[in-house]
Amino acid sequence: MLLDVTGLVAWYAFYSTPTGIQRVTERVLMAPAIADNPRVVHVARVPGAEAFFIIDRATIHGLADKDRHDETVLRIRRLYVSLLKRIPFLRALPEMEWFQWKNVCRAWLGLGFLFDGPTAASSTTTDDAPPAMLSDLDRSDVFVNLGDFWWYAGQSRAIAKLKARYGFRVVQMVHDLFPLGSTAWEPPPFRRKFIAQFKGLIPLVDAWLVNSAFVGGELRRHLERAGEPVRTIRILAIGWEPPPARDRAGAERDHDILHTLGLNERRYFLQVGTIEPRKNHEAVLQAVETLRRKHGASLPLCVFVGVTGWRSRPLLRHLEKTRFADGAIRWFSRVSDPELAALYRGALFTLYPSLLEGWGLPVQESLSYGVPCIASKAGAIPEAGLDLALYVDPANQEELVDAIERYATDPAVLAGASSRIRAWLEHKDKLPSWNDAARTVVETASQRP
Repeated sequence: MLLDVTGLVAWYAFYSTPTGIQRVTERVLMAPAIADNPRVVHVARVPGAEAFFIIDRATIHGLADKDRHDETVLRIRRLYVSLLKRIPFLRALPEMEWFQWKNVCRAWLGLGFLFDGPTAASSTTTDDAPPAMLSDLDRSDVFVNLGDFWWYAGQSRAIAKLKARYGFRVVQMVHDLFPLGSTAWEPPPFRRKFIAQFKGLIPLVDAWLVNSAFVGGELRRHLERAGEPVRTIRILAIGWEPPPARDRAGAERDHDILHTLGLNERRYFLQVGTIEPRKNHEAVLQAVETLRRKHGASLPLCVFVGVTGWRSRPLLRHLEKTRFADGAIRWFSRVSDPELAALYRGALFTLYPSLLEGWGLPVQESLSYGVPCIASKAGAIPEAGLDLALYVDPANQEELVDAIERYATDPAVLAGASSRIRAWLEHKDKLPSWNDAARTVVETASQRP
C-alpha cells in the first residue's frame, strides 16, 4: 500500500505547525493499523518530478513526538530541498507557488532557510540518505492519498502515468469540495488547481474515502452531475481522542502555558481555525463587541487560534482599529500541540460558527476535552458535534450573541452542558478511534473489484 505523503512534506517544508487536515493525516498515519503495517510504504512527489520517491516512515512518525517535532520538521525540509535538487529547475518552477520558489531558491543555492520555525542553526540533525525512486510496482499495489491531492499542478498527471504503466488501484480521500461550488471561499489560483487536480483524479479513482456523510453526498451528486461512474464511497470515521486525566504535574504545565500566553483558566472562550471568511470570525468579533458594551470587563476574553488565510486582512484591520475590541480579544497565530491542548482544557467553552465545513475537527476536539461548544449547524458540523454542541444558525447574529451570553454569564447553564458531555464520554460504549480510521483505510485499499 503506497501512502502518499506529498502534502505533509510540502506543508512542513514551509510551516512548522499543522492545520486540521495535517492533524487528521498524521493521526491516521500514526495509528497502529498503518504505522505497524509492513505493507505500507510512504511516498511523495515534489514539483516537476515525473515519479514518486520512497520516504522513510520514521521521518513522518517523528512528527508525533513533541520532543522530536522540530528536528523532524527540519529533516523534512532538508529532504524536500534534496529532492528538488534532483529535478531540473525550469521543470520544477511552474508547479511552485510564488511564496515557495523564493525560499527554495535560497536553500537550493546553499544560502539557508527562510522557512517558518526551526532552522539548521538550531539543530544537530544530520542529513538522511537520499530517498530511492519508487519502482517495481504491479497490479496488486494500491495508491492511497488521504485528502491533500491539490498541492502540485502535475500531481494527477504523475499518478495517471504510474497507473497506466503498472495498473495499480487508487484510493482517494476527500475532506470537502468547496472549490467546486459557486461561493468564493478560496483564492482563485487554488480553486483552479483544486478543480484541475480533482477532475484529473476522477477517472483514476477505484474507491473514495470521505470524512462525513455530508461530503459523501456532495461527492456522489458531483459525480452524477458530471456523468462519471460513482465508485465505492466509504466514510472514514474521524477518531475521538479523549485526553488522559490530568495529574497535578499536568495541571501545573497547563497553568504555566496559559500564564505565558497571558491567560487565566476558565476566564476565556476559544475559537480554533484558520482566519478566513468561511470560519466566520467577523460574526464573533461583532458579538464580542455587542456583549462587551453590555457586560463590560466582566465578559470573559475571546481567544482566536489560527493562521491567517485568504481574505483575512479586513478582519485583522478591524481588530487593529478597535485595539482587539478594546482588549476583549486575543489572537495566537501558531501554537504547539501542548499549547493547543492547554488552551482547550482551560477554556470556559469554544466557538465554531463556520459558514460551511466538511467535518468540524475543533468541535470534536472541544467535546473530547469535555468543553462545551457553540457550533454552526451548517454542512457536516452536526456530525462532528452530535447532540452535544449548542447549535446556531451562522447567518443569524442574534442567535450567536444569545448563545455566547448564556454560556459566558450563566454558570448553571454552562455546568449543565459540561456535565452532559462528561456523562456521554464516560458511558459511550465505543467511540471511533484513530486506529478505526486507519483500519478503514487498510480495508478499503484491500478490497478488490
